[in-house]
Amino acid sequence: MSKYNKSATAPKGFEAYQPGQAAKRPEDKKGKAAKIYCGPNIPGIAAPGAIFIKPSDILLAHVEKCPAIKTFLVDPKQYISVKEKAAKSGSMENVQYKRVLEYLKKGA
Repeated sequence: MSKYNKSATAPKGFEAYQPGQAAKRPEDKKGKAAKIYCGPNIPGIAAPGAIFIKPSDILLAHVEKCPAIKTFLVDPKQYISVKEKAAKSGSMENVQYKRVLEYLKKGA
């Protein structure tokens, strides 16, 4: 007999995962899908790989000051693609990445 309760149900607001079932992407109450950040580290605000269902007011304030940051808030399916493009010299993502780094060096 297992020590885990196999008859337990998922907490309210969460759906239990069933084997063979595709995992659902997190969404907010308005149905907006989560975004994943794939830009340079913004200390204390956003690290590469951070998932946002609703970006914080602090992050949005930084986006207003440096619109290039928004380039790196992407759908999870685009994460690898954008990371690869950011590493490729001369690509639009690479230029935006450098803009974010310049913004951060100025003491954002």
